Amino acid sequence: MARAEMLIDAPLTEVFGVLSDPHSYADWVVGSREIRHADEHWPGAGARLGHTVGRPPLVIRDQTVVVESDPPVGITLRVQARPLPSATVSFQLQPSDGGTRVTMVEDLASPMLNLLAGPVWHAAMRIRNRETLRRRKDLAER
Repeated sequence: MARAEMLIDAPLTEVFGVLSDPHSYADWVVGSREIRHADEHWPGAGARLGHTVGRPPLVIRDQTVVVESDPPVGITLRVQARPLPSATVSFQLQPSDGGTRVTMVEDLASPMLNLLAGPVWHAAMRIRNRETLRRRKDLAER
């Protein structure tokens, strides 16, 4: 499990608002280049978000699906960027010190792959996820 936390100096509803805007994902998700489409009911359960990740010549077009949505305190996503394994990413939000504490947890969807990935993968994901939260913080605090 790769876990990252950050305190964002913005109200809970504004922080969740960034999650609710599918077109903002290209601005704060590390590795994301473009949002191609999003279902109208994003971030409702089952909504899909088409995205492009990577840099030419290694560009992957795939999708993210909302597994669970509990506005304004949480959302769980199933992220796909095939041929890489899919991952489950959850964001939990809670009021804290006049702002919002965001906890991001990422796991490979396969428990066996998650175990085999080991501490090196988890450390790399924690670094990436801290940067993702920093970018999201910048958007929410603007």
